[in-house]
Amino acid sequence: MKNKKLVILPILFIAILALSFVVSAAENAIVKMGADFVESVYSTLEPYLKVLVGSTASDLVPGFSVFVAKILLLIILIAIIYITLSKSMAGFFADKMWVLWIISIILSVIGVRFLTPEWINAILLPTNTFAIAITAGLPFILYFMIVKGFNASVARRTAWIFFAVIFLILYASRTGVSGITAEAKKAYVIYPITAGLALLMVVLDGTIRSWWFKVQRESALAGGKSATLLSLETARTNIGTNYSGNPAGYSGIYPAAQGGGFGQIGTDAFLADSAYLEKQIRKVIKAK
Repeated sequence: MKNKKLVILPILFIAILALSFVVSAAENAIVKMGADFVESVYSTLEPYLKVLVGSTASDLVPGFSVFVAKILLLIILIAIIYITLSKSMAGFFADKMWVLWIISIILSVIGVRFLTPEWINAILLPTNTFAIAITAGLPFILYFMIVKGFNASVARRTAWIFFAVIFLILYASRTGVSGITAEAKKAYVIYPITAGLALLMVVLDGTIRSWWFKVQRESALAGGKSATLLSLETARTNIGTNYSGNPAGYSGIYPAAQGGGFGQIGTDAFLADSAYLEKQIRKVIKAK
């Protein structure tokens, strides 16, 4: 299974890299078509919707961005106010739902209409940060969930190095395009940052592995496996005590067919029994 993962991983990366170049070549035409369509809709609806959302003129933020932000904020406010009033004053609005809708819409329009573009910009900043963190971090998190399944430390470290190299290649390919804007260069900084995090995972592999094992152990204890897990851990402690008291006289007790030290004497028997118990503990922890 591990060999299959190690073979599939490079193929997957090469496919992603190739796809990124294809998408990059075709995206300009698609983006232009989408931009023209959105601009057309905006030009048609703006005079009417401005009556509700108010001014969108600003030196800090493009008018279109302010307009879209106000429309979305209006929708969010209507939903929140409606749900809040329907929950807290359900009896009062029981047979007057139309009143509830009117109040929700009016309060939302008043709230949004008198928001200046500067306030819109201030509101958007933490929202943008949240969106960037989620979308940029998602590939990293998904990759982490795959790599953590590799038992060998070498395999995990190699996978993270490969991940970092791919992101650096993507960064070089995107920033090497002629005519790239300063704003785009700032956005592409996310590539080397992600590559840096991947290299940090290489350095902290042992620490992260230990932390993840502790998390899984606590989950197993809370999930009704405490008796089995604690019994195995006690057995591991006991064989360690027996071995330390008489290393040469330690006799293996766990089945050799399953990797235990039965039939062996001394250090070899102890190491085999320890490996057997460690394997059983990990089985219990990983079992669903």
